Amino acid sequence: MRFDFPQWFDEDARAAWREVLAEMGRRGIKILALDRTALVCYCTDHARWAQQTRLLAEYGSKKAGERSSRVRSFVQAQERQVRQTIAQEAWSQANKLAALFFLSPADRI
Repeated sequence: MRFDFPQWFDEDARAAWREVLAEMGRRGIKILALDRTALVCYCTDHARWAQQTRLLAEYGSKKAGERSSRVRSFVQAQERQVRQTIAQEAWSQANKLAALFFLSPADRI
């Protein structure tokens, strides 16, 4: 059965969707309609992790002069902490869901 990703997926989620389906196809594993919810959740969490990781990298690359105000620095530090937490939680959830699709080497043994 072939089914498409949700229309609301962003590019990161779409890329994860395509990657999982391609890998399952190479292995001869059928993804059923009842697997769709878990796959949507995995792709959403993977995308969230990727996005937050990119934002953290961008934040880390800013020069000190761009963050001159103490208040602005405090707010940015708080924002960075929130982004790190979101990324960590998304990665944790994506890893749990990845096991359902045998996406880690340990799951394939």
